[in-house]
Amino acid sequence: MAKRKKTTEKRDAIPADFQTVEAAADFWDAHDQTDYEDVSEAVEIKVQIESEETLVSLDPDVTRALEREARRRSVSPETLANLWIGERLSATSKHAI
Repeated sequence: MAKRKKTTEKRDAIPADFQTVEAAADFWDAHDQTDYEDVSEAVEIKVQIESEETLVSLDPDVTRALEREARRRSVSPETLANLWIGERLSATSKHAI
């Protein structure tokens, strides 16, 4: 197993307490976790996500395209559809979702 070189470049400190899930996501979208392996440890977290199941019929071509794009983004088709529908509704509504 190859040893990882230690970087001599300065890195941003990991915030001690992210105020929101979005703030944590923004930080890790902009930073590489492997640059922080020396200061990281495994933790167990519990997340409560509220959801409501709704059946929506999709054209087979739309379903295949959604599944392809979801795989490319490493998310479930349901997650991607929820994100896109929420974005569209927010963009066309006076009230944020």
